[in-house]
Amino acid sequence: MTHADEIAADIDRAVAGRTLLDVFAENAERHADVPALRWRSGADWTTLTWREYREQVEYATLGLLESGVQPGDRVGILVSNRPELALADLALLHAQAVPVCLFESFTAEQLDTVLRTLEISLVIVEGPAERDRLQGLGIRTLLVSESWDRLMAAGRERSARRDGAFETSRQSVRPDDLVSINYTSGTTGSLKGVRHSHHNVLWHAESFARFLPLEPGTRFLAYLPRAHATERFVSTWFPLTRAATVHLCPSPAQLPQYLREVRPQFFGGVLQIWEKLYAATPPDAAALGLDECGFAFSGGGALAPHVQEFFQGIGVPLTEGWGQSELVSAATLAAPDRLRAGTVGYALPGVAVRAAPDGELLVRSGSRMLGYTTPVADAGLVDDDGWLHTGDLGEIGADGYVRILGRRQEVFRLSDGYAVPVTRVESQLRANPLVDHACVVGEGRPELGAILVVSAPAERWSRADLEQIVQRCNEVLPARERIARFAVVAAPWVPGQAEELTHTGKLKRGLIGAKYAGLIAPLISVGKAGDPA
Repeated sequence: MTHADEIAADIDRAVAGRTLLDVFAENAERHADVPALRWRSGADWTTLTWREYREQVEYATLGLLESGVQPGDRVGILVSNRPELALADLALLHAQAVPVCLFESFTAEQLDTVLRTLEISLVIVEGPAERDRLQGLGIRTLLVSESWDRLMAAGRERSARRDGAFETSRQSVRPDDLVSINYTSGTTGSLKGVRHSHHNVLWHAESFARFLPLEPGTRFLAYLPRAHATERFVSTWFPLTRAATVHLCPSPAQLPQYLREVRPQFFGGVLQIWEKLYAATPPDAAALGLDECGFAFSGGGALAPHVQEFFQGIGVPLTEGWGQSELVSAATLAAPDRLRAGTVGYALPGVAVRAAPDGELLVRSGSRMLGYTTPVADAGLVDDDGWLHTGDLGEIGADGYVRILGRRQEVFRLSDGYAVPVTRVESQLRANPLVDHACVVGEGRPELGAILVVSAPAERWSRADLEQIVQRCNEVLPARERIARFAVVAAPWVPGQAEELTHTGKLKRGLIGAKYAGLIAPLISVGKAGDPA
């Protein structure tokens, strides 16, 4: 038995027989007066302690039961970062239902597919705009803006009967029951619904806590949609297991303001968030609002080393992590005192990571999902020894640090056989605020090209500006990974609106290759950076 196996067995024992709801109940007793949830109400902040939080969840649970929610129901949630989202999420679990957080950026077709596949008959929506998206689908809706107060009132009335309905329902929940269904980003095809249990999530939280112990009341900031698997873990599940304090930011657009107000002690963001903060940040952690942050992480793509080094230089211990929705969240990270730029850290406690002969990274972890909602998608994903085949290519050093090359379809070979990790090249290009998106092309050709999506109006930049950006990137990239030619796309690519991106902002490379074939062709012939294209 390896050291990782020994730790995994110890984590198994620590979480055996427990659910998230057990931990939630314990918080209400042991940390009753610790702030659990905070949000802005006008100019002031409203706070729920862990005791008050559980009381409100009880009312919401009983209100949902009174409204007809049944054990096993799958209930959609299409609500922004507001307290009703947090209450509904936990209330549905207490009602033995399965909360399914939906991306606002889902297309009509994607939304219809998810609702039909999961047989969702009720969706909790924020207001009329979200309700209107569901018209004609035969879906019952509960509008937060109109019906939430009535639901809570019904729950209070039921609670006053003291018939034990809430506790009876809570105690009926088992560790292997579903805690969520989250959807992968769909870069390679149709969406896949990832099913996780209470055990999966508690196992991951215990592993993470051994990697990074936190005190009750540690400040978190939630700002991304809960449909993101990692955001769900960071905004709900992990702080719940640590009795931490989650501050709600309504949208990513308001993040800079909320960072300065909340001054989070634990903060994570997808790659694009750190790139935007880097582009707009003064060289001062206090001005950014991260001067009290003891742990910061980036995920969802290759972080340019100079971006990571910049934040570390101003005192923000930014680490890059790697994981998948199928594993709840991260499988690798580095502690603040063990950071190493260009890597995604090392395996979390109890997690085993190894590289197959072809370079594919394999993971064995108690956080591994139960499976996809469509069983056929599970084929070949997990081998007989319990290793999850991630589809990511990487390298593992003798000291355990992992370097990601990219998804299989994001590592291609040039005509001379050189393997190019295109996400690393793209992250260098995007680190300049003028470049909103970059897509590297050139598989099987002698040189690389790039499509650049510019973030500013045409009158605010020139081709010479982009030539300088490409030249500076080429100066820090290995010779075979440099951009020979580039072309510009002026129309913005916005997640949920542009067909070139998934709802989480990742590139749909196949679609881009077909749509821009005429633009790409002259990029991948012999030339030099800055040549017209």
